[in-house]
Amino acid sequence: MSEPDSKNAFYRGRTWSQWYAESGPLWGNEPSIVADLFLNRVSAPCRGIDVGCGYARDSLACAKRGHQFVAMDPAYDGLLKGKKAYEQLRRKRPIGGTVDFVQGTIHAFRTDAAAPKFDAILSNRTLHMMSDPQLKGFVCAAADLLKTGGYLILSAASPSDFSPDKESWQPGKEGRMAQRKDGSPPPVYFLSQAFLTSLFAPYFKIHDLFEGTDPVDAPKGAMRLNIMCATRNATP
Repeated sequence: MSEPDSKNAFYRGRTWSQWYAESGPLWGNEPSIVADLFLNRVSAPCRGIDVGCGYARDSLACAKRGHQFVAMDPAYDGLLKGKKAYEQLRRKRPIGGTVDFVQGTIHAFRTDAAAPKFDAILSNRTLHMMSDPQLKGFVCAAADLLKTGGYLILSAASPSDFSPDKESWQPGKEGRMAQRKDGSPPPVYFLSQAFLTSLFAPYFKIHDLFEGTDPVDAPKGAMRLNIMCATRNATP
């Protein structure tokens, strides 16, 4: 089997939880571009949520800098891997921050009504796996959970990442939704900068929105991403 076919075969028929259980760190252990943007902007300890955290590499990076994070993902085995890394980190040396692990999605996440709002929400390479109704739910949940001025920093697949050799557009959804030809789930819901702006502008002030890559050591390599940094508007 050739190398490209071998890499694609890794994904066929597996869930995210299985991928995490059967592999090493899919994206390495260094923080993503999303976490780097956050850590370069915020120095004072704060409370944040890492949506679609995978094995929590970004949450761990933030905890090392004194932040308190909720690492959230539906994939149990990713969370398990992240929790083991967190426990190993704490055994080696004291760290100023904390990580709480929550299996689930931001759509169903609930906090005590008396609890303070969060200072930041991060989400790396997750939104392009959400359908339009799920995306709208994400926006509403993020707006509800963040305090005024709180950071929302995210990345999602750019339409320029579409490859006709690897993907095919779904009829009637060209430019937005594609299915991978190797059969690996889920569909890719590409997010253009114009789409991101229309989606988030009613609730957030967008400070930066640009295309870039997050170099990764993963079977499928780097993805061209639209990366957004925004803050929560004052509630009307």
